[in-house]
Amino acid sequence: MSTAHPTFSSFSYDPAARAVRYKFTPDDAPRALRVCTDGAVQVLAVGSLELPFFYRLDDIVQGLAEDAHILNGPLPAEHQNSTPDFLSRTPTDQCDLMLELAFGLPVRLITSHAGSEEALHAAASAAAAHGFIVGRADLAGALYDSIKLKQHEEQCANTPALGTIMTATLRPADAVVPAPPLAANGATPAVGEVFTVAPETLDRIVNGTPNAPRVERTSWPFKSMQVGEAVLVEAEDCRRAQVAAHVYAKRTGKKFHTKLDRDTGVMMVTRIG
Repeated sequence: MSTAHPTFSSFSYDPAARAVRYKFTPDDAPRALRVCTDGAVQVLAVGSLELPFFYRLDDIVQGLAEDAHILNGPLPAEHQNSTPDFLSRTPTDQCDLMLELAFGLPVRLITSHAGSEEALHAAASAAAAHGFIVGRADLAGALYDSIKLKQHEEQCANTPALGTIMTATLRPADAVVPAPPLAANGATPAVGEVFTVAPETLDRIVNGTPNAPRVERTSWPFKSMQVGEAVLVEAEDCRRAQVAAHVYAKRTGKKFHTKLDRDTGVMMVTRIG
């Protein structure tokens, strides 16, 4: 593959236009690429009239749906080594007109380059005779939607049942711990009986801590969570989890996002940075 366009950084998806856009030069606004059909394969054309590049539409849209343009991911292999049949079998001037259409230039401008509408239609017919057809830019929208829908369905299928993570990870450490015995021997002393006080009970008395059942601190899993991982928190623990996540994030510099499901009361804490 040519190194002229090594990454997705020049591509983007425009949800309003339902089209793939491409920035041909750093100073130009990105153009909406028209979806072309080369034989039975939908492709996008970029580059220049002298050196065009063709990529399969599904490869580019899949990458954009996975945020490859944000992550500066590598581009897929070019379609047919960038040499569709019409390039070698159609006159150069007619090829140039079709490439300008594919690149997303205004039709009025291309018509002026052709000299007339009839000449532009003749170029389109010549290209179509060799299996190359330039379609609308918004043909990319349906494919993008279907890929996003599949991603959503897979995410839902992999989402743990509500409460599963909390029950397995947090609940054991959140159990009530009974108060220590009064007597060192563990027996219950009778009224008026002198007995040796249990060390832990004596400690509570000396330090002024009431001898009552206590709840251990919840063992939150934030420390072990990686970016992109989440934990579901049951309704009664949401406030404490939110505060704990905020405090831990402030102390460590990590970033967390909390989202409350108002219907179930369950909150999802996601590490985002």
